[in-house]
Amino acid sequence: MYVTAPLWILLLAFLLTSCCPLLAQRRHQNPSRKSLLDGNRRPFDSRYHKLESGGKLTAYAITIPAHESTLIATHPHDYVLISLSRSNLEAVGSANRYPLQMEPEELQVIQGGWAHCLKNLGGAPASLIEIDVDSKIDPEHARCGLLASPCTDGRFGKTDEGVYTISTLFETATLKVTKVELGPGGSLPQHRHWGSPLLIPLTPIHLNDAAEEQVDKVVGEVHSYPAGITHELRNASPENVRLLEVEVK
Repeated sequence: MYVTAPLWILLLAFLLTSCCPLLAQRRHQNPSRKSLLDGNRRPFDSRYHKLESGGKLTAYAITIPAHESTLIATHPHDYVLISLSRSNLEAVGSANRYPLQMEPEELQVIQGGWAHCLKNLGGAPASLIEIDVDSKIDPEHARCGLLASPCTDGRFGKTDEGVYTISTLFETATLKVTKVELGPGGSLPQHRHWGSPLLIPLTPIHLNDAAEEQVDKVVGEVHSYPAGITHELRNASPENVRLLEVEVK
C-alpha cells in the first residue's frame, strides 16, 4: 500500500531543501560577527597576517586598502596599534566611533572589550602592526607615557663603534614599550628581558645579537625572543636604524 503525502507537506519539504543550503552559505560568508580569537586569530580576515607569537604577545601585520575596512571582531583585551604609514583610520563599533589619525611610527593603545573594525578613510592603503596582549594593558593607570607624565628614563651612549639612544614610550603595570635608535656600529648595551620581548623594526634592521644569530628584518616584520633573554644588540648596517621593543612584564 502506498500513502500519498498531502500537497502542503511536499511543498514544505521542497522549500526547506531549497533554502537550507542558501542559509548555510550566508552563515559561512558572514563571519564578521564571529569572535575571531582562536589559535590562528582572524582566520577569516584577509587584511590580517600573523607574524610572530611569543609568551603573552602576538603580532599581526594589517593592510587596509583605501576606503575599505577590516571585519568586525571582538577584542577581549587592550592592544597596541603601530602605524607604518600615514593613516587616517576610524575604529567603528555598533555604538562608538573613534578617529585614529596616525603618523608613521606612531602608536595607539586601543581599549578592549568591544566589537569593532578598523576603517581606512584615506585615499592610500594603510599599513599597521597590531600587538595583541593576553592581559590588560590598563592605559588609564600608566606609570609613564600615555595618559601619565612623559617617561624620563631615556639614555644616550657613544662608543668608538657608534651611538645609541633608548627611551621608554610608555610603561604600565603589565607592558613596556621602548624605542631604540642605533647609529652605524652602535650597540645597545647588554640588558635582560623578564618577559618574551618582540622587536618591531621601524626601519630595515641588520643586527648582530650576542645571544643569537644576526637579525635581519624589514619594516612590517617582527622578531621574537624567549622569556628571560639577556642580550646585546649591535647595528651591523651603515645606516641608522630604529626599532621598538615590546615586553610583557
